[in-house]
Amino acid sequence: MEGLEHPWGMAWLPDGAMLITERPGRLRIVRDGRLDPNPIAGVPNVFAQRQGGLMDVSVHPQFAQNQLIYFTFADGTEQANRTRLARARSTGDRSRTLR
Repeated sequence: MEGLEHPWGMAWLPDGAMLITERPGRLRIVRDGRLDPNPIAGVPNVFAQRQGGLMDVSVHPQFAQNQLIYFTFADGTEQANRTRLARARSTGDRSRTLR
């Protein structure tokens, strides 16, 4: 899909929209086959070097009720970094801001 930089992981929402992570630290959404030009806000800072960056994304099995999204990302510095697992709640609006 055009407009993505190093897409890494994807997950589908109950409404058929697709979430896509981009290695540099952006979470994007595709609706009806069209990439929203604005990244989803609320993703933490990501250490994006070599194999590090924003990695996988997963939607909670009861997303329709709780709006929870899980994702993994690299955190730290070149000398000391690790993979973190985070949980965020979608605002549920069209902009899909995480909090």
